[in-house]
Amino acid sequence: MFRKLNALLWLRLQVLISNSTLLATLLLPFGLAVLYNEFLNKSGELSTYFLSMSLTMVLSMGSGYMVSIMMAEDKEKRNLKSLILSGVTATEYTFSMLILPLLIMLLGMILLPIYFKVDVSGYLLAYVIYLVLAAISVIFLNLLIGAVSDTQSKAQVYSMFPVFIVSFLPMIALQNDTVQKVLDYSFIGPIVNLLNKKVGKYLFLILVCYLPGYLC
Repeated sequence: MFRKLNALLWLRLQVLISNSTLLATLLLPFGLAVLYNEFLNKSGELSTYFLSMSLTMVLSMGSGYMVSIMMAEDKEKRNLKSLILSGVTATEYTFSMLILPLLIMLLGMILLPIYFKVDVSGYLLAYVIYLVLAAISVIFLNLLIGAVSDTQSKAQVYSMFPVFIVSFLPMIALQNDTVQKVLDYSFIGPIVNLLNKKVGKYLFLILVCYLPGYLC
């Protein structure tokens, strides 16, 4: 199993390196974080806000978008059929899709608070759990998108909606109470509200409730 996973991960890395659009999308949230901090946050007062915004963009563009594109590419180039015929199971394929996006999320989870100089030590455990669960939710959502997309072009179009929702819903919620209520019950609500110090006893439960739906 581990040998197959290593081979699948190597395949994922090769796809990522060879696809300049996918690589640019992956790096975009980190580039925007630098721009936000350098030009819009010179006083440091908006560090927590920009951290929250950057993390949601890493979730949608880094951890999520790449999954649907890679899966659609496997289907378009008939790699998926070849993998199945070579003995790769659905579990192994799913794990190979989870590992790289989770590593990207882990990288953002560690580097972005350091870069924005936001202290998350007071709620570190909740911070890690919420982000990991949110990342898994986004990954499975994009696996569904990849499953229904015959080509990369279709996957790109279908992925735009969740990318927009995950990336920009927190910003819109600041200006609209109705959108804020929607955000509160979404899988990104717990981490956004945690960083904004809106901690509630139901946040963890809301996030966990999204996972069984994707697993089914």
